[in-house]
Amino acid sequence: METSPSAAAEAEAAAKSATLDVRIRRAKRVIRDATASALKFAQIQETDVTYESSETKIHDHDAFDPSASPDPEANIKAMNEAEEFDLAMTLFGDDIRGIEEDFNDKLVLVENDIHNYFAHKQQDEQEQHGSAADVQATSDINNESFGIQSNETLDSHSKQQLLEQEAKELHAKISFLQKCSKARFALDEADQYLLQASTGSRKAVMVSCARQLQEATKAVQAARDDFQSQDRKGNINTDMNDRDEKVARSILSSIEDQIRRKVLDLSSKALAMIDSCIVVTSDSISVCEGPVNDPKPGGSSSDGVGNALHDSTNIESSSSSQEQSYEGLKVALNVLATLSTTNGSCQSHDRLAHAMGVVVDQLLSNILRPAIHAVRTALESGSEVTTNYVFEESTAKSMGSASSKLTGMGSGKQVRGMVTTLTWTTSVEKYDIDDKTPTLAWWTALLGFIQNITQFMRDKVLSQGSEDSIRSIFGKSMFGNSVVAKNVYSLPFDSDIMEHGSKCPILKLLGRLVWEHCIPKECNKEILQGLQSIGDVVKESITSFDSFLMESRLINTPTALSEYGDGFEKKYNDKIRTSILGRGRKILLDGDYHNSIQVGVNVHEQKKGDQPEFLDSLGIEQNDMSIFLLEACGISNVASDLMDLCRQTMDSAVDEIVASQTLIPPTLYRTSRELLDLYRATIPAVHGSEIASIPRTAAIFHNDCVFFAHKLLTLGLEYRDRFASESPMRKMCTFLDLVPIFRELAERTMNDMIRHQKRQISEILMPRLEYLRDALGSNEGVVEWTDAETALTAGLYHLRHLSQAWKSMLSHDVYCITMGSITDSLFKIFLDKVLGTKDISVPACHFLNALFQNGLRGVADVFGSPSNTIEGSKIAEKFCALFHKFAAVGKFMNMCLADINMALSEGDFQSVTGAELSKLVVAVFQDSEGRRKLLRLLESS
Repeated sequence: METSPSAAAEAEAAAKSATLDVRIRRAKRVIRDATASALKFAQIQETDVTYESSETKIHDHDAFDPSASPDPEANIKAMNEAEEFDLAMTLFGDDIRGIEEDFNDKLVLVENDIHNYFAHKQQDEQEQHGSAADVQATSDINNESFGIQSNETLDSHSKQQLLEQEAKELHAKISFLQKCSKARFALDEADQYLLQASTGSRKAVMVSCARQLQEATKAVQAARDDFQSQDRKGNINTDMNDRDEKVARSILSSIEDQIRRKVLDLSSKALAMIDSCIVVTSDSISVCEGPVNDPKPGGSSSDGVGNALHDSTNIESSSSSQEQSYEGLKVALNVLATLSTTNGSCQSHDRLAHAMGVVVDQLLSNILRPAIHAVRTALESGSEVTTNYVFEESTAKSMGSASSKLTGMGSGKQVRGMVTTLTWTTSVEKYDIDDKTPTLAWWTALLGFIQNITQFMRDKVLSQGSEDSIRSIFGKSMFGNSVVAKNVYSLPFDSDIMEHGSKCPILKLLGRLVWEHCIPKECNKEILQGLQSIGDVVKESITSFDSFLMESRLINTPTALSEYGDGFEKKYNDKIRTSILGRGRKILLDGDYHNSIQVGVNVHEQKKGDQPEFLDSLGIEQNDMSIFLLEACGISNVASDLMDLCRQTMDSAVDEIVASQTLIPPTLYRTSRELLDLYRATIPAVHGSEIASIPRTAAIFHNDCVFFAHKLLTLGLEYRDRFASESPMRKMCTFLDLVPIFRELAERTMNDMIRHQKRQISEILMPRLEYLRDALGSNEGVVEWTDAETALTAGLYHLRHLSQAWKSMLSHDVYCITMGSITDSLFKIFLDKVLGTKDISVPACHFLNALFQNGLRGVADVFGSPSNTIEGSKIAEKFCALFHKFAAVGKFMNMCLADINMALSEGDFQSVTGAELSKLVVAVFQDSEGRRKLLRLLESS
């Protein structure tokens, strides 16, 4: 605010004569009055407060008033003063402008007064004693209430320092009050504009109101910054600081609340106006471009459209005409743009971006997403797809009639202006879903449709905005959420689309569309011949679309669709790869893993038929080449189908036509390897629990891994020489590195199952054999013997159950090794119980002999067949490490000392150690010369 010359002269004269103490007292009076006025304004602006809240505000007034007192009479007096102020404002009008100018002049005077003191301090050191009359006039001010200590207790030098410090603090308070006054003045201006708008004035005032609110926000933010900086510095008088903070916060909060309410009110009017000016339906877009003047009273009422356009032009070029115009789309956009650039606590989000987001959401929900969905549905079903869009644009004058779609604002007014409507029709043609080289007319038509819709919005809506930022805001809302690749091979699968629900960004939908239906997924002669033309169509359409968006300043960089145009060949390779991997994944997940087929050669039967008997008896094999053969076993249909797909992929990689493409052969080779990796990752994850607990499933998985390892030994050699002579794949094609991985996986799987079966055998036998060791000394049959027979029967049943699951699935050698290991666990449990016994009666010996013989026959059945137990015994003897020992202990139970000596000489007890045999002799036979002789023999051996 500018001060009058007379006021400046008075301030200069006062600066020459007044002391700092007097200046501070004068400044305090002005600050007190200005603060009281600010609080009273804050009080009358709160129209929805109760009596209790009004009383609280009076207490706030007491906090800053130097004469404030907790006395009830003082509170009543303060309330009366506030009521008198309200009455005066009601009777004589709320001329905030005059009041603010008056207090601003006073604040400037005292600010200059204090400033002049410091400026002339050194020159006027001899004139610092003030007039006695001035001191007497201000003696009624309570210094201590403002943080000044009593003058009587300080020397002149200390007092002068305190006064100078307080003068600087008062200078900050004056600056704070001036900024608050500026904010209130701007709010009053905004109120005047809003009053004109609400009373039906034709004057376009919304932009001016928004600018005043912007000025008010800046002023109150500056005041808050000053307050916070002073609050951080701190003052001497803590009580005064608390009062200052309470008063300052009350003033700031009141102004900010008023700004917030007015901003929301103005924003809602602008948003309602935009909603009235832009109408989006499923088959049209209507935009009211600008306001049109009403015919003057008494004038002709037959003006046509041309006159209306002429008047609209005059409105934009002439300020006088603009004052007579209704608010329109342009005004609403400018209002939101102004409010969006406002900084401060009253602005919580970008209002223009929100408005554009609402408009874009209507376009996407009503037009663009349904159009894309219709095209995608037609492509997937092979029905008629849109290949051409015909647009028609019409213009009409809207005078806000009751039947008009362009309804008025919340205040009841209706938008008047030129309404431009864009409509369109479509033409369709049958889409051949089996066509390997489509023309992609539907794709170019779809991008053209989106481009025309965007162009219409640019010309009719975005051009109304006064700032270029509206274009970037619109472009970001419509095209900003692009398909962001998380890695090189990240593709728009269903999960990426579904995470957005019905609000999926348009670029994601377009990216999925071009990926699924523009890029071929096969690799054959027909597709490769037409691949270049398909790539050209995709690239040209996307480049043209991106160029339009950048020329329209909607985006700064090409959209994510450019990846499909510029890198079409790479995307095609990725599409082939993902298509093959998708087929492999379908095989692994949809196939029944329990179905199996037989593969390999029955090496065991061939050896039996070809090998001479003398070599068989000697255990020698003649010209054995079985190590290079896959032994007959059962593998899953899933593994067989996956291996067939892997071979098909490699066949495509070495095809002569495919060899003309640089990137396809390496991609196909890599894909064939990834199919095998996909098996290793998928099957254990999907069927892991079954593999760990079900014997047949574990055997199938083991055989699958063995099958893959066997095939991969020679797969690379099989295809390496079929690549082109100059291709690097001749040196790179190998699968040998995967062989140890599959072998280790097969071995680990079967070992885990063997340990699991051994635990089950132990759980079956141990509870029934717990007391067998002590029961063997009995001379008659006891229940523990019966339990032992039951345990053996249960153990053999479990072995037969495993035999049924594995005999037809595992190869002969793997089956025998596996069953031999599990059978040894059964033998070991019985042998430990018998060899640890100290006393075995004669009936117990007969019982154990029969028990062990039954065990041997049962095991022979597991390895052979019930009709050929001799062969089963031979196989069990070969693959069971404890078979000889179990048979020897069983024979021992039915021998006398002489028979034992004879068996020792014949080597029947080779598998039994001397110590173990000595324990059996001691436990079975009584002390005699023959026993002592046998024990000495065993001890010496």
